[in-house]
Amino acid sequence: TIVPRFNPKTVQELKKYVPEIEAASGEHGFHSIPIADIYLRMGEETAESGSKSVRLALKLYEEAFHIYQAQVGDCDKRTINARILIGDALLALERHDDAIDSFCTAVYMREALLGELHPDVGQVWLKISSIHHERQQYELALKACAKALTSYRKEYGDKHARVLAILRNISKIHTHLGNHGKAADID
Repeated sequence: TIVPRFNPKTVQELKKYVPEIEAASGEHGFHSIPIADIYLRMGEETAESGSKSVRLALKLYEEAFHIYQAQVGDCDKRTINARILIGDALLALERHDDAIDSFCTAVYMREALLGELHPDVGQVWLKISSIHHERQQYELALKACAKALTSYRKEYGDKHARVLAILRNISKIHTHLGNHGKAADID
């Protein structure tokens, strides 16, 4: 068995959470929502410290996810958000297939919870689109980007900076597909 190595400085910094974890586990149990919330905060703090730390953040997100899943189910906002953080960590570790799986599950669950046109759903479609774009899967990138555009347009209107950024991205994708006329129309 290979034991992953984590950034020692990051591990040392996370020790400040030990009293909080001990108190929450004593009051609520070790597999409780408050423990999962602490794991998420630890993961978010850790994720910004480099690739070794991203692996640790991934482990923390996965622990939080499993607790949320067991306590409140797959369709709870907290479970879905943890799944998205897992996808972000997987993407940072260049595990694109795993990241896309995590994001795809999360986007459909968010759609069921919030509706297809919610901007939080659009946010995940943008993550999916960027992975497909990076992998030169332009048709898939375009479909995901179009879904994000629909939700952002509904929320913010046609002239909002986020909508314009998505339109620029769609234009780039059309250029990659050789649809220069469509790209020019969008620009």
